[in-house]
Amino acid sequence: MGVDYYVCKSCEDTFSDCGYFVSCICGYRWCCDECAENDGVVAEFDEKTGEKLDESETCKFCRNEDFTDWELFKFARALLGKSREEVVELYKEMGKTEPKTVTISKGEYEGLLESQHFLNCLEAMGVDNWGGYGDACEMSEREE
Repeated sequence: MGVDYYVCKSCEDTFSDCGYFVSCICGYRWCCDECAENDGVVAEFDEKTGEKLDESETCKFCRNEDFTDWELFKFARALLGKSREEVVELYKEMGKTEPKTVTISKGEYEGLLESQHFLNCLEAMGVDNWGGYGDACEMSEREE
């Protein structure tokens, strides 16, 4: 008798088949109830006895309520009309874009510097309440 190891469909942790795990009729497996619930696993129960029916657990993937990332990728790629290689090139181009910059006036910039200076004074005085606010104001005025 051997031990098989699986990767949880939800959290991607590894678990063995000799411990507790949750499985679906479609073949997906999860390491715990919480991960299974994240992927919408539900079981059918006998109305008379209240017991869970064997092999009755289904997930949102086999019920076609959600789809795997791979299925969504293929669908999106078809919508774009691009091959995988073209999508890779697009991704590379998007990653090389420069960070967006904003233009502000010199007065706005100086105002930001002044505000930052005052915040630094507040932090230096350990102000986390109104008691030290006056001290921070005095410190800021002295340094100007």
